[in-house]
Amino acid sequence: MAIGPDNQIRQCKDYARMHGYHTRRMFDDSGRSGRSAEKRPALQELLRAVNEHPVDAIIIYKIDRFARNVGDFDRMYKDFKAKGIKLLSVNEGDLMEGNSLIPNIFATVAQWESEVNSSRTKDALQQSLKKDGSHTRVIQVTEVLGRKMKRKPVNRTLILLQLLKSYLSFTHGKLQYY
Repeated sequence: MAIGPDNQIRQCKDYARMHGYHTRRMFDDSGRSGRSAEKRPALQELLRAVNEHPVDAIIIYKIDRFARNVGDFDRMYKDFKAKGIKLLSVNEGDLMEGNSLIPNIFATVAQWESEVNSSRTKDALQQSLKKDGSHTRVIQVTEVLGRKMKRKPVNRTLILLQLLKSYLSFTHGKLQYY
């Protein structure tokens, strides 16, 4: 069951308090994919901040909320370990205890889960295009023009096709027509 960003932040603050840590600052990349550290401004800000102002620990809600790319996770994990920064997870506990095997397994599962979800989304879009490709179905889409809202009819198939093309361009896939 997914828990919203506000509750994740609250649980991180509660975890910090219960374990005797003072929360200096919160970094929140809500709505951004965890698949790439470079595309997350708050994470990049966190990494700069710990270089400028050393901390004892970084508290995250869950590994898959922190990173969904094993390479990014491993690089940050090693950097934190070298600086003596604990990486603490509300769900997984102290990730710095022992060696990096278990945290990297969690990160690998997070990456795999992200890839599976991406594949399911792509398959569902392709199936939708396959079913509705020969039909013209019109839906209402709200277009924002300054402060005025205007409704205009649009072809559902064209929207799905544009979304799929856009998605596949990010995944280097090839679009197939049915």
